[in-house]
Amino acid sequence: MTTNGIVVGVDGSAESLAAVRWAGRYAGEIGAPLQVIHAAASPETVSMMLPVPVGISTAGLRRGGPTAPDVVRTAGDEASRSNPPPEISSLTVPAEPVSALVEASSGAGLVVLGASHRRRFAATLSGSVSGRVVAAAHCPVVVVREDVDPSGPVVVAVDSEGTSEAAVRFAFAEAARRGCALHAVHAWQVPSMPSGTGSTAVMTNTRYLPDAALRALSAAVAPGRAAFPGVEVHERLLTGSPQQVVPGETDGAALVVVGSRGRAPLTGLLLGSTSQELLHRSSTPVAVVRAPEEGAGLPADASLGSADDRGL
Repeated sequence: MTTNGIVVGVDGSAESLAAVRWAGRYAGEIGAPLQVIHAAASPETVSMMLPVPVGISTAGLRRGGPTAPDVVRTAGDEASRSNPPPEISSLTVPAEPVSALVEASSGAGLVVLGASHRRRFAATLSGSVSGRVVAAAHCPVVVVREDVDPSGPVVVAVDSEGTSEAAVRFAFAEAARRGCALHAVHAWQVPSMPSGTGSTAVMTNTRYLPDAALRALSAAVAPGRAAFPGVEVHERLLTGSPQQVVPGETDGAALVVVGSRGRAPLTGLLLGSTSQELLHRSSTPVAVVRAPEEGAGLPADASLGSADDRGL
């Protein structure tokens, strides 16, 4: 796997095939090799309650559905549908999917995954393959639920703590490459203050807060405007909690860019509430990225960086 190759995880589901088509188009557009990975754990051993505990191997038992060769063959065909990548390889790994994909991410520029049905994904995000890979991957991860119109704008969520620089560059570079508009959104809330009675009170003097939030948004996108002057930019200030108002701005987008707070171990999930909400509410592909020093990424002229969700 070359440093800037694209890895896509497949399991034969409709969602993973949508991810394969997305990854194939992306790899073809940037001229990167694509590696299709199908991971299946080694034959399991189950225990049954008999007079004496007995371990029974499930090796050789048919579970129904497509075989691993069928899965990767179909995925390769889907990846070659239009503007195929310069190279497509496939790999079947006898390992647990999360660990296999996280390991593959250490030498990749981008990992692409399919998301399950949004309600099921929302209910089991911390335990899902997609959610756990997003949290632990060494490079940016794009989660795809279904095929979308690739001609829409790129949407980037901008925070208020000065940690969105890389995410903004990622989004600007993508918008420039695609020749589409960039929508930069920033959500703000009226801050609460300790009331002295053990509770909080809403600040009443909020006259200048929207102007300050708008200035913060404009300052965050200014470097991207300078680096990519040909990109049409729309700045939008939203009022409310980020996890509630940001997902509504993604309808019709080709890609949504949001950040994480760093890598989490395979057993945990370290994602901000906005990232989680986008992952299970948005039908648009969602790119979860982090700062370059946190993990490998695509070159500066393709995709970069990350943003922290706090204060989006």
